[in-house]
Order: sequence, then structure tokens, then C-alpha cells
Amino acid sequence: MADGSRITKASLSGIFLKGLRVIKSVAFRFRALARFRKIEPEGLVYVIETDLSKPFVVGKGGVFHLAGRCYHPYRKIRKLNVLANGIPYRVFNHTLARADVLRQPIPPVDRVGNSLVSGFWIPLTFAEIDKASQIDLALQAFLDNGECYTVQIGTLDLLPGQPELPDSSPNDRQCSGDEPLVAICMATFNPPLELFIAQIKSIIEQNHKNWICVINDDCSPQNVYDQILKVVSEDKRFKVSRNSERLGFYHNFERCLERVSASANFVAFSDQDDLWYPEKISSCLEAFETDTALAYCDMDIVTRNGEIISHTYWTTRKNNYTDFTTLLFANTVTGAASVFRASLLRHILPFPKRIGDSFHDHWVACVALAVGKIGYVDKPLYAYRQHSNNVLGHYAPAAMTFFPGFSQLMSWLRSPAGFKVELRSRLWPLNDIYYNDVIRLILIAKTLQIRLGSIAVGKQAILKRLAGFERRVSGLMLECFKYELLRRPTLGAEWYCLRGAIGHRLLNLYCSYNRRRLFRQRWGKAA
Repeated sequence: MADGSRITKASLSGIFLKGLRVIKSVAFRFRALARFRKIEPEGLVYVIETDLSKPFVVGKGGVFHLAGRCYHPYRKIRKLNVLANGIPYRVFNHTLARADVLRQPIPPVDRVGNSLVSGFWIPLTFAEIDKASQIDLALQAFLDNGECYTVQIGTLDLLPGQPELPDSSPNDRQCSGDEPLVAICMATFNPPLELFIAQIKSIIEQNHKNWICVINDDCSPQNVYDQILKVVSEDKRFKVSRNSERLGFYHNFERCLERVSASANFVAFSDQDDLWYPEKISSCLEAFETDTALAYCDMDIVTRNGEIISHTYWTTRKNNYTDFTTLLFANTVTGAASVFRASLLRHILPFPKRIGDSFHDHWVACVALAVGKIGYVDKPLYAYRQHSNNVLGHYAPAAMTFFPGFSQLMSWLRSPAGFKVELRSRLWPLNDIYYNDVIRLILIAKTLQIRLGSIAVGKQAILKRLAGFERRVSGLMLECFKYELLRRPTLGAEWYCLRGAIGHRLLNLYCSYNRRRLFRQRWGKAA
């Protein structure tokens, strides 16, 4: 009887403790609900993280990336729309996990954790316009109880094209004859002076003489900018401008392209620290055929002092300039090696929003292959210098896969607890892949769709499939299968994106299911 009494007491004690936990949990929820109704009985809580104060330049068509957070204090959002002048656009990606909320003070109108799964994003597409206009934006949320709430979030100014920039070149065409005018676009930032001087000299010594060079500096120190002006001062074909604020190399090249003269026939990119061989421009121009939109060349890889490392760029990966899908996933067209038709600028400008590792040469190459074909000069026409100040040096990462290595997988299976810890720690980095790489690919595809409606049917189908990544991952799975079957030279970028997309969804499920527990762990006492 004594033993039975002890068992009975232990059982009763366990039941009593469980009951206390249940009562505490119910009381917590009722107390939170009461606070909701005191603070904000109805309505949405939202934060718009996209800057709506800056006008959006549509050009031949544009995609505006709208992102932020939105949640209801005590209800789940089943469906979310963005209203643009009253027209609803479905937000397919909402109630997304937001780790940054856990690092902030307690949300003032949230006591059950809805703010932890409040993220949303949507690509709003705008067709070409002929005059400036203004769009009223609102969020429309349908809740799990059937209620609908609408809140105004601001206005967006739309501009038809790039604003006019001052032109410092009264006479662009410098040479007579039949040579086409090539506009060389060089984006500079704090260039190593001795390398910059050598590059300028190599441009001057080109066999093709009918060129202008548009140099746009991205807020280098004043003494460096003065040196840039001094180096090019003796040749009137150099046109130097300076940004009023730092833009970064991506948008600095965009600003360079905006300054290209309307009389230019071709455009070439140039880095600030390479060394062009005399035949670079002329050989690239010879590669153009009737339907060629862009041509690029191979290069010598050299040290800072000019010592040869390799006589080709393609030492660790394959080249591609014909397969459209492959180029969308992984670029192989180097900007400094490229020359393209100036007529492409109406499709190129403005650039899509920079997300993650966006590169100007990738975007230009995608436009070129969408509208025509790309030519390749299979010989090195310039020296690509490797040094510590390179924005991106010559490297090739290892090919990516979806699954971990065999030894790592076996260690996980031997330790289930370690597997759970490893899985949780890996979900957030995979979420970053989704935001930095998958969304960037979606925006590129959608921008090409709206600007290039008359391209080949097969290329339209490719863009439609990639733009569909906004809603589902089945298309990414198909691309991974094609990568394995066709051995595309993408270094497994398809697998990389699929990992990010699936990890993003798993993280959303995890945070949605555990939002109350995570909320109480972080703010339970304060609540």
C-alpha cells in the first residue's frame, strides 16, 4: 500500500502540474486577447520596407519589388492582396518567417507570435507608360474568420523613362569615316592609379579609333577623383562624371549606360584596372552578324604585375553563350569582355532592382540572348588583372548539389539530436538563398517578360517557367533534372536555388507551427 500510495501521489502530482500548465497557457492567451482588444480591437499591423518615396522608372516595362511585414493581432491571414489604384494583385508569398522580429523589442500589438510570420513580398509589373503618373497602394487582408481589412500604405510615383542627365560631350563623334562609334562605359571607384593609367593608355591605343569613353565615378576620395580627371584630360574622347552619392558598382554601371550618347552604334564595358590589347574592339566588332546582339572574348588571367596565370578564362568551368536557361541561372559573359549594340539600351535600362549578388553583365547578357544571339571571339583580347581590390576575381566555386555529403549524412543519422540541431541551424541560411538568389531570378524573368513580349516563343516559355518560381517549386525541380541530364555549365545553380526555395518553405512551416512557443520564449515575461 505504501508503494501504491507513492505511485498515486506521483501520478496526481503529475496531473496537477499538467493542469497548472494548461491553466497558465489558457490564462496567457485570454490575457493577451484582452490586451489586443484594449490596444487595437481591429485592424492590420504593417511595415513597408520598400522605399515608396523614390519614383519608379518604368522604361519599356518594369517590375517593382514591394516587400514588408503585415499581420493581424490575433487572427491568421488566409489571403493577401496589394491594391494598385483599387486593382487587386494577389500576394502569393505572405505569412513568411521573419527572424529579425526576434531581435526587436516586443511588438506592441502582438501577444501570440503572428509578427514572427508576418513577411510578404510581391513583384508588381507595370507596362510602358507615356507620362508620369501616381499609383495609390493598399493592403487587403482576408482573415481566417472571413473578415476583410484594407489599409492604405502609400503612393508610388511612376516615371516613363530615365531622367535627363547633363551631357558633357558637345561633339561625340570624334573621327570621320565609316567606323561605327563605340561608347566605352567605365565605372570607377578608388582605382589603383598605376593600373588605371595603363588601362587608359590601352584604350587610347586601340586599332579602332572611333570611340568615346564614358567614365562615371562612384564617389572616390577627392584626391583620387582629381587624379582620374588629370589622367584623361588630354584626350577629349573621355567624358568624366561623378555620382552625388555612392551607388555601388551595379548601379554605377547603370548610370554609365544612361550617359551613352544617342549617336553611339555599339557599347563596350571596361573595368578600371585591366589592360586591353590593341585589337580588342575591332575583333569584337568583326564577330557581329545580322542577328548578333552582343559579342565577347576570352582573356588572359594575369597578376597585378602582368605575369600570366592562364591564357584562357575557362580553366575550371565550361563557356556558354547559346543556351538561354543556362545563362539565366549562371552567367558566363564577362562584362569587360563584352561589346553590344546600342539599340539594346532601350530594353536594358533601367536595371532590375538589385537583390543579392546582382551583376550588370549578367543582366545585359540575358537581354542580348533574349532578343538575338551572342557571338564569341575564342582568343584573349585583354589582360584581366587579379589583385586585392578586384570586385570579383577569377574563381569558380565547386559544383553544388541538393543533398549533403555521404559522411555528413551518416553522422546525422548516428545522432538524431545532432541532426535536429543541424537542420534548424541550416534553415535560416537557406532562407537567405531564397531571398538573394531565387527572388532575383524571378525579377529578371518577369522584367524580360514585360519588356520583350515579341521574342521567340521558346524563350517566352522559358521566362514564363522561371517567373512561375514565385508560386511553386516544381519548376525548379524540373530544372534540376535537366541540369543532371544535360550537364549544364551552371555549377549546380539549379540545385542551389531549389535548396533555398525548399528551405524557405520549411522555415515558414516551422515558425508558423511554433510561433506561440517562440514568442513566449522571447517575450513571455514581458507580455
